[in-house]
Amino acid sequence: MKKTKINAYILLVALVMVALVIPVSAANSSLRAQSYYNGNLIDEREIGPGHPPLIWQANANLPDLTDKSMQVLNGASVPALDWSYGCSATSASMYFGYFDRNGYPNIYTGPTNGGLFPLTNAVWGTGECPLSASHKGIDSRTVNGSVDDYWYGYGSSIDPYYGHWVEHSQDSVGDFMGTSQYYHWQNIDGGTTFFFSTNGAPLNDYTGSEGTTPSKRDGVHGMKLFAESRGYSVTSDYNQYIYGYNGNTQGFTFNQYKAEIDAGYPVLIQLEGHTMLGIGYSGTDQVIVHDTWDYANHTMTWGGTYAGMQHFGVTVFHLSPSQTPASSITVTSPNGGETWQRGTTHTVTWSYTGSPGSTVKIVLLKSGTDAGTISASTSIGSGGTGSYSWPMSAAAGMTTGSDFKVSVQSISLPTVNDTSDNYFTITAATTQAPAAITVTSPNGGETWQRGTTQTISWSYTGSPGSTVKIVLLKSGTEVGTISASTSIGSGGTGSYSWPMSAAAGMTTGSDFKVSVQSISLPTVNDTSNNYFTINPQ
Repeated sequence: MKKTKINAYILLVALVMVALVIPVSAANSSLRAQSYYNGNLIDEREIGPGHPPLIWQANANLPDLTDKSMQVLNGASVPALDWSYGCSATSASMYFGYFDRNGYPNIYTGPTNGGLFPLTNAVWGTGECPLSASHKGIDSRTVNGSVDDYWYGYGSSIDPYYGHWVEHSQDSVGDFMGTSQYYHWQNIDGGTTFFFSTNGAPLNDYTGSEGTTPSKRDGVHGMKLFAESRGYSVTSDYNQYIYGYNGNTQGFTFNQYKAEIDAGYPVLIQLEGHTMLGIGYSGTDQVIVHDTWDYANHTMTWGGTYAGMQHFGVTVFHLSPSQTPASSITVTSPNGGETWQRGTTHTVTWSYTGSPGSTVKIVLLKSGTDAGTISASTSIGSGGTGSYSWPMSAAAGMTTGSDFKVSVQSISLPTVNDTSDNYFTITAATTQAPAAITVTSPNGGETWQRGTTQTISWSYTGSPGSTVKIVLLKSGTEVGTISASTSIGSGGTGSYSWPMSAAAGMTTGSDFKVSVQSISLPTVNDTSNNYFTINPQ
């Protein structure tokens, strides 16, 4: 008897403390498994991928704009996105995009729309949203992202990166939620997992299945991880069945939903197979949603169906009151001690933290006074660093000295700026001799015989180009081309070996000169100073 009691106790502890997976009926489309966690029965649901069913109509279920009971979050601030690689990640991105536009500027950090998350994802093309799922080639991204590493095809369980290359560092909402990640979290392409307590109570920040085999991530916990990656803290994140679902008496009510909207919080609406974003309400039971399939507002009945899919739960998420992560810019070069010469090109570099905006202005300072704008607007950079290639003018009158600094300043947040720690030096451009060519031979008085080979030579200064043309003149008139193109030479001198034809009829006389002319700069040329003689063979 004593042994039996001990075994029963062990079994009870196992049920209370360990996630015990229980098979479920296939009739419930999103319910994947059940398990016990801390004594409570937990439902595991995979939501998505989330393309619209055939019965969905784009212009159906539109809200009545004359309904005085209607309350909607600021319509100018709530993004409406079409589906981007998973309905849950898309809905969460609308949630985060709303807060990016309302005091949480470090959520979207890309270059589009001046760094402010846009109201639709049309700018990136149908089905693309870098906040939901990063993608190489979208939003100026030059490396692999979520789509490249995890997406193979709608509903697929293949992760393309696995066994082939190193996956990217997580950066999008879907990355943190586990969307489309089969190897890590058993989610098919477009799918995201959410966990719910069967008794209807809120399931707060659930992580009980992350250490199991296979591991599973709760999407709302992933939302929390994303927010934290952007420098924000979270006060509440939970999934909850709605009141009355499967007979529960502790579920989330329509009045609680209204309270969330009134407090300024969108709510993720969970359906069998789909996630939407609740942004308002009207009457006694109408929910106003963005459904991830177009850019319009739609309505559904609380606890009813939408496009044939049953409403069963919500995901509630609260960011802490905005404390914008500190933004800063730090000039790294020139930062003191450098010597840069006018007429050359140098790179101004800086690092940055937080979200100082997408563009900066770069100014040259001399003894602390503005001495000119280097760039009125250039990109902040990416990954915390930025740079600008500065062609330093060599024009006459440009300032030189040993008392220069540069200032890099955010255009959208002018108080975020930095200046070189110490002075650097700017020296004058090297004075270069003007381009010139001087014929040195034949230069007058020489006698050359046809049938022999003679050397024409010249000197040059500056940069007259890489090639020259050599012409024979008789009494100042061109009588033939000696070389249509030959090298200018090197080190300031050049030469050409001229095999002088002895063919019958070739001109002879004592009134010849040669002309050497730059091909790229025809006005740069020279002619023998005096006549030389050409005798027959």
